[in-house]
Amino acid sequence: MRKIALLAMAGIAFTALPSRSAPISDQIKARNRISDSIAIEKAFARPAATPDTSATQNSPTNDPATAPTTPQAPAKPASDTSEIKQLPPRTLPFKQQMMFAGGFMVFVALMLTSMQNFNPND
Repeated sequence: MRKIALLAMAGIAFTALPSRSAPISDQIKARNRISDSIAIEKAFARPAATPDTSATQNSPTNDPATAPTTPQAPAKPASDTSEIKQLPPRTLPFKQQMMFAGGFMVFVALMLTSMQNFNPND
């Protein structure tokens, strides 16, 4: 039981340490670079090549089933990237880390007490 309590306390101390990931400002800059590169790639994307239908259009027929179809609409222009949505940072604030650790400790305590047998006659 002492080992579990020590492990729980070590877990709380570990979660209380500051995050080892990059600072939030660096994460935001990296997201902006990625979203900018995606927007540039979409802006310069070329529409797919249409198949050559000149052979079928040369045969003169009056049958409406084989008549040439209407031309397709042109490709859509690049979307406006001025308001790219950002995801929130993945790190939790210290208070939420402590709430999570406390809830986990309560869960472990309930599990341990539920596994004990309090009947001395068994």
